[in-house]
Amino acid sequence: MRICTHFELNAVLSSTDDNLYIGTSASEILHLVSLPGESDSDPPQFILATRLQPSAHANAPNVQYPGVQQILLLPGALRACILCNGTASFYTLPELSPAFPGKEPNGVQWIGGIDDNEGRNNPNGAIIMIANSRRILQVRVGDKVRALKNNIEFPNCLKASRRGTIACVADEKSYSLLEIEQQQKIPLFDISSVSELEPAQSSYLVPGTQGGSHARSTSLGDLATTIVDRTTSPDKQTLRPPESIERSNSPLQGTDTALRPTARPHTSTADSSLTVKQQLALPSRRMKPHVLSPSPNEFMLTTGTSLEEPGVGMFVNLDGDVSRGTLEFDRYPEAVLAYTFPSSTDAETLRTPN
Repeated sequence: MRICTHFELNAVLSSTDDNLYIGTSASEILHLVSLPGESDSDPPQFILATRLQPSAHANAPNVQYPGVQQILLLPGALRACILCNGTASFYTLPELSPAFPGKEPNGVQWIGGIDDNEGRNNPNGAIIMIANSRRILQVRVGDKVRALKNNIEFPNCLKASRRGTIACVADEKSYSLLEIEQQQKIPLFDISSVSELEPAQSSYLVPGTQGGSHARSTSLGDLATTIVDRTTSPDKQTLRPPESIERSNSPLQGTDTALRPTARPHTSTADSSLTVKQQLALPSRRMKPHVLSPSPNEFMLTTGTSLEEPGVGMFVNLDGDVSRGTLEFDRYPEAVLAYTFPSSTDAETLRTPN
């Protein structure tokens, strides 16, 4: 298993067989088809087959992230679900013809959550999660699109990974483990170990501070150690957390002195008059949650202090317990991708330079 974090995309890309789909911030979807080279030694070339714009709410106002945010391919059922301007639309593969007109939920924040145990190649379709500001809808997409009755009460879901009836989900602040059928939730870790009331000192320097550099708010070793020392575990039968577990006792909350920001450099009297509210008003970028399942019995999620500081990859099992050692990132990752090589031979081939 390999985990990659250092890659950048200026558009949303998905591919299947010889087809490549690119979603842009201009609310367009580009469908490119691969053609073989003139000889065996020539690489394949992609040509533009179609360019389309989702019709529903293509220019919806007040969308936080305009354009195409996600392209979810279901090759088994020859279907695709595309999130654009807050609307989830369905299409046929490979040509991207509208599949289910009139059944396009809007106000959508995220799509995905396909059961990794089942995969995307089920010819009868797959169950996907469609998250809005109030709950997560479960929809089976195949020859028909059908909403399931057991919606999940989890507001503002931004990311999820699923194994059977267990899903690891995240909102903008923290991660949780969900038992979907029983509607039970276990709080896990915060995305950021710095409380919003205590902004990370590494993110900004107050005007008038001495020196041109900043102090790191916490060491990576302290962060990883504090997480691994987590001793509270949920009930393994019901996935119901003990009543003694409160969000304030999360190991990544600012209650641990090892995780508190270092003291701010000396400031003048005028500078020190800045209130916490004024400091929080400074421009900032929130760390994105990352959740994936590299193996059938565990999830990986990321935590840290700020985008500029090192991050940690945590592994938890289906009961919510830490299952192995942590991964250390030089800085908090913008995106995370896990790939399992079919065999050690294939992995060695990919690692060997030409």
